[in-house]
Amino acid sequence: MRKLTALAVLVSLLALLLAGCAKKDDTTTKAPPAAATNGSTEKSPVTLKDLSLKEKEFLAELEPLHTKIDAAFKDFNSGKTDRNKLNSELSALKPGIDDLNKKSKEYYGQYKISDEDKNDPIYSDGLKYGSKLRSIISNTVKISTEGQKVVNLQKKDESGNNPLETKNYDDNMLKKYYSDKEKEYQQYLGKLKGALEK
Repeated sequence: MRKLTALAVLVSLLALLLAGCAKKDDTTTKAPPAAATNGSTEKSPVTLKDLSLKEKEFLAELEPLHTKIDAAFKDFNSGKTDRNKLNSELSALKPGIDDLNKKSKEYYGQYKISDEDKNDPIYSDGLKYGSKLRSIISNTVKISTEGQKVVNLQKKDESGNNPLETKNYDDNMLKKYYSDKEKEYQQYLGKLKGALEK
């Protein structure tokens, strides 16, 4: 009888000990709720100085692309090349533009500046124009080679929505578009460079 009682006590102690170990292991293998919710979607803060260095890198990649685009349009505007040659030259630049836009998107998806820094003139009057420059270059190539996607407000599709259609620019429209965008580009470039020099 004593053996049976001792065995029962021993089994009970072992059961308690194993339950305690299992509970202890269970808590160490699970991440705390705070750590689980602070995932990769939260952006890391970045200083204006670091942002300035990154925009300088982006600009170093953008400027050679812009130079080639400008040269292609100068030849097109002067009649040295036709639209097919222009589009061929611009299409060859598209992978470099896409790569730069991808890097920029990834960077700004990972980092953010504070609201206070957004109001700083270095950002509001300068650094923010880096993304506008990349957008001008990207849109110029797309509009020339692929046309512009526009909503047709005069039509409805079978779902009752206004369809998205491609508007192709003729040569004169494209020349005017590029002239206007080049003025914007130079204006924004001056602002960005002014901020990068501070």
